[in-house]
Amino acid sequence: AHYYPQILDLPRQKGQVIVTASPGELHEIGARILADLLELSGWDTYYTGASTPATSIVELLVQTQARFLCISTTLLESLPAVTELIAQVRAANLSPAPKILVGGQAYLYAPGLWRQVGADWFADSAHEGIRYIESIQP
Repeated sequence: AHYYPQILDLPRQKGQVIVTASPGELHEIGARILADLLELSGWDTYYTGASTPATSIVELLVQTQARFLCISTTLLESLPAVTELIAQVRAANLSPAPKILVGGQAYLYAPGLWRQVGADWFADSAHEGIRYIESIQP
């Protein structure tokens, strides 16, 4: 908590990213770590926290025109809600369409599970997520 004011004062010139836990899920530490590391890397990060409804996430994407949506999922039971969230994001026809990155314990149970929920990429760590985001940043 001591360093948060310093993090908030850092320049954020790389673009906007939304980081969230899966809708209905209370496990948020992975999402919080990713959001903080993105802020430290110069990204303007919107962290929604735990159990944010899909409609609120889509509304935030519309308002911010964020280029990336990162979803952290711990529980397998949350995957249907993630699939629905991603479907709602795609149906919103945002331009440009945000890249959707997923991560978390739930995706480690089966290779390619992230593709089944409709994501663009899977990261098995916060650092890998940042590498992916920065690899497609113009």
